[in-house]
Amino acid sequence: MKVNFRYLLTISLVTALGGLLFGFDISVISGTIPFLQEVFNLNEAMKGWVVSSALIGCIIGASFSGRFGDKFGRKKVLLVTSILFAVSAIGSGVANSIPTFVLYRILGGLAVGGASVLAPMYIAEVSPAHLRGRMVSINQLTIVIGISMAYYSNYFLLQIGENAWRWMFAAEAVPSLLFFFALFIVPESPRWLVARNEEKKAKYVLEKVAETDFAKFELSEIKASLAGKEKRG
Repeated sequence: MKVNFRYLLTISLVTALGGLLFGFDISVISGTIPFLQEVFNLNEAMKGWVVSSALIGCIIGASFSGRFGDKFGRKKVLLVTSILFAVSAIGSGVANSIPTFVLYRILGGLAVGGASVLAPMYIAEVSPAHLRGRMVSINQLTIVIGISMAYYSNYFLLQIGENAWRWMFAAEAVPSLLFFFALFIVPESPRWLVARNEEKKAKYVLEKVAETDFAKFELSEIKASLAGKEKRG
């Protein structure tokens, strides 16, 4: 089977930017804690709340993103997560009170939860079976890259001074916007298209990934899977 590996790799890398932002978002706060303590005069309990508040959004985002992805499409929900990442980055950077800061961190958590579910799901749904594991692992790699980027970004921004923490958070807006615009070259998931009776569009996407025989086989597999899911209720 001849696979258009360059195209598959491109759309997988774009989608895996969600993983990069996941890693960046959960790590960036580590370098800002001393600043936050001083600016907001945090005691130990409040420091724990401020640092962990994003996890509330993560839980909600991970719990509901699959349902929204099924209803509106993987791509559309990933676009929303990219916007949430950007809004959270800028909002956290300009926040002047604890409630405002926590609100923006929770929004970022929603994006983290959504990206953690939908990015690997999408990559798996567009990849041929023999490449699926390799492609999905890209998302895991980008999470680690995102974590590293946050630490290095924090280190270089320290020299700004007392407002460095604001720039540490705001820096995430750059990859967030890159993710948003890059997603426009990514097609919708063929599985979601078949579930919405848009088989021609699904076949077109699959034929861009590999040859026609693969597209036909994958379509039959998707339809069988969806039929089995519907039968199970």
